[in-house]
Amino acid sequence: MDVTDAAGATQSPRGGPRAPATAPADLACMDEESVLILRGLPPAQLCEPVTTPAGAPLAAWKWLRAMVEYEVHHRGQLYLMLGMSGVARPLIHGLTSEQVRERSIHA
Repeated sequence: MDVTDAAGATQSPRGGPRAPATAPADLACMDEESVLILRGLPPAQLCEPVTTPAGAPLAAWKWLRAMVEYEVHHRGQLYLMLGMSGVARPLIHGLTSEQVRERSIHA
């Protein structure tokens, strides 16, 4: 969760201002950190129960999968809101549906 300092600037949880220009680099850094942490987990630990913030026990691997599902859900919300606002959305999978159709037509 971001916090706002006394001057009203938004700060990331890791400290320092959060700016749109640095978002890709910030994301890449957090992704690398996550990969290192997850690679360090022994397979047996993924089957051990963890407690969710709601207090429910859940296997660690299921909790990790839920995080991905949560991200996908919110990405979908962002794409929907951008589209409804008339903002061009960045591609997720490389080609637009129009490009796929165009390349699929055999002359």
